[in-house]
Amino acid sequence: MGEIKNIPYKYNNIPIHAGGYVTGFTFHSREAGCMYIRTDIGGVYRYNKNKDSFESLADHITPADIQEAFPIAVALDEKIASRLYIACGTQRNRHGVLCVSRDRGETFSYCEIPTMIDGNWGGRSSGSRLIVDPQDSDTLFFASQRGGLLVTHDLGQTWSKHDVCGEEWLTFVWMSPVSDLVIVGSAGVTNKTSDTMRGHGLYVSYDRGETFSKLPMPEPKEYPFSNLSGYVPVRCTWDGKYFYVTISENGPGAIFLENGYGCDSGHVAGGKVLRYYFTNGKIEGYKDITPTDSLMKKADPSGKNITEDNFFKNYNFGFGGISASAQEPGLVVCSTVCRQGGDFIFRSKNYGETWEVILFDTEIGSIKYNTYYMRPEYNSGRSCVHWVSDIKINPLDPVEAWFNTGTGIFRTDNLLSNTEVRFEDWNTGIENTVHLNVYAPVKGNTVLLDAVGDLGGFAFTDITKQCRNSFADEKGNKFITCMNIDSPDEKPELIYASARGYWNGATKGGIIRSTDGGANFERLDTPWGLSPAIDKLLTKIEQPNVTSGWIAVNCDGTAICWCVADRARLPVTAVICSRDSGKKWEKSLVLGLNDLPKQEGYIKVFADKCDAHIMYGFGDRSQIYISKDFGKTFRELPLPNYFPRTDLSQIDCFNKTEIRCESGKRGVIYLAMNRHGLWKLQYNKYTGTLDLNRLTEDKDECYRIGFGLIHRGVDYLSENKAIYVNGIIKGKYGFFRSFDDGTTWERINNEHQMFGEINSIDGDKRVFGRFYLGSGTRGLLYGEPEYLESRLSK
Repeated sequence: MGEIKNIPYKYNNIPIHAGGYVTGFTFHSREAGCMYIRTDIGGVYRYNKNKDSFESLADHITPADIQEAFPIAVALDEKIASRLYIACGTQRNRHGVLCVSRDRGETFSYCEIPTMIDGNWGGRSSGSRLIVDPQDSDTLFFASQRGGLLVTHDLGQTWSKHDVCGEEWLTFVWMSPVSDLVIVGSAGVTNKTSDTMRGHGLYVSYDRGETFSKLPMPEPKEYPFSNLSGYVPVRCTWDGKYFYVTISENGPGAIFLENGYGCDSGHVAGGKVLRYYFTNGKIEGYKDITPTDSLMKKADPSGKNITEDNFFKNYNFGFGGISASAQEPGLVVCSTVCRQGGDFIFRSKNYGETWEVILFDTEIGSIKYNTYYMRPEYNSGRSCVHWVSDIKINPLDPVEAWFNTGTGIFRTDNLLSNTEVRFEDWNTGIENTVHLNVYAPVKGNTVLLDAVGDLGGFAFTDITKQCRNSFADEKGNKFITCMNIDSPDEKPELIYASARGYWNGATKGGIIRSTDGGANFERLDTPWGLSPAIDKLLTKIEQPNVTSGWIAVNCDGTAICWCVADRARLPVTAVICSRDSGKKWEKSLVLGLNDLPKQEGYIKVFADKCDAHIMYGFGDRSQIYISKDFGKTFRELPLPNYFPRTDLSQIDCFNKTEIRCESGKRGVIYLAMNRHGLWKLQYNKYTGTLDLNRLTEDKDECYRIGFGLIHRGVDYLSENKAIYVNGIIKGKYGFFRSFDDGTTWERINNEHQMFGEINSIDGDKRVFGRFYLGSGTRGLLYGEPEYLESRLSK
């Protein structure tokens, strides 16, 4: 193989819009339009005021150095608007990263932060962890997730640790712009008073963080429903007069312990809003200004007085976002989180003395939905607003406010309205969905099928436009997180997908089917009674948000095979098949090399693209199984010693492999086998033999693979295929294509076109040169040659 040729490509997102958790907003207090948002898994976005849209600052991120995709905090220098700081990282690294930009995120330099950071871990929903000292632009304070308060005086070159009364698990840090006062929030983990009670949560310093003392806050009670009681400060704001804090604690459904105070932990409760007042530059005390009266009017029509005891019993939710305006004295907004029945957004015009609800579900306030899948008709008639952990008033324009959710962001430009406050989702440019598998059909109205986390799946008929809805039943109720999708080449209108059930139970998990190219779906009946073990798995799958498994449909659509999931694994003992579109099922038999049924191990099944009888299974140690009876019986084939051993059975992006059966040919399969490169398998049905060949060189790595047109104007099925891969070829990471079965490769991206974690890849079967990327950090993308190529059919 000679030198790799570089082909200039251009990339665009296929519009999903948002879809993931935006964890916070950061405004510049002096420059209009200067705003950044951070996401949990998709890096940081910069707001473009002229285009009124967002721009990703994460396109250069590679899987080998993915930390920038997981920001926990963003900070701006109020004196120098061009400076941008991002703290980010993942748990797999002992130390975090400080990204330093002097040109608004166009370029970065990097420094190590000496503590673990993870932007998709507990504490991601809390407030400003990274701040610039208002008096010294070279000094930054960082309130880490479990490494205490760190301070640098040289923009991250060196760090020192400041003692916060021994507390290590912090939630935010704030410094007064007019004095040496510093306030730190904590999760009260290091200083727990018992195994079931957190330690104190708020600390104050009057000497720029050199020494701290406890800041008064409500005394916590130990509640039997909480796995760890005690208040945790979550967000804070200051309006020049008062300092405000929202606090919450672990709720009855909290699935975490130390980090159970966040809205993304399962459940929070006991929410309060506190307002601190000052005397002679020091905090003198606080007032509880929790807007329970407004809650009572909406959630308790009887008007009974709320005592603290029945508050926890009947009002088990938290408070998340809070923002106060320095431009409009008295203006404060805040939000509930994890409230059963929907969250509230409140507004006060008198510093929190009284509150009014300005947004609740579809009843109070209004939302204009620019993103189709967010609309109430596609969410069981309810608002999609949830996880409102941050809300920000524009510091230079008090009529404008933004709030986050677990599925995108919203804004209003009439916050001060005395009638109805109007919001709309504003997510243009934000693409932070996690895409699990992508498929480009050979023919039909649908040009791309997309299996996506949380949202379920999309069937695109036009890749420049949003889909009207994700995969849903006849009532518009969504199925979520489809692990995979399968469809016969000659019957593109027939689509099967393995789906989870919707969070609120409006749909159940299992196998769903469309007969109209993905416009509508129906769920197949649950196949009870095949075995007690399978029944146990199916019972779990019918619960909300539980992985259902993996589905394969044969080439004429007459047979399907379902690998029923046990969480994220596919046991060999839980494979079932059907010959009548799922009306009747039977348990498949998976036989080992000794011709005995296998009782241990895992398997993922695919269907041959030309032979309706043939299905293939791939195991957790590279085992290869063949079924000649529509998936009823799988037999393991002996493999040569030179064939590498890796796990080919995993789902949900747990390893970097991908398997594709070639259309138009019987028995041809390509395997992207990670560090073992790209392999081609050819199975002869009549002789039972298997030919295996590595197509890449020894040191090359291949993570994802797809097929596309080899020439313009040819029939895809009858011709050889263009191969698209994601991996490392001749020492270079990126995206590559080959027109000669891997003999030569062309690189089709540059150093600014990396797009983070890549979970799936496929070529377009109708447009030469186009291919699709399903990413875990930058949404769904397609690439095309930057210049028209003259490669025509020979």
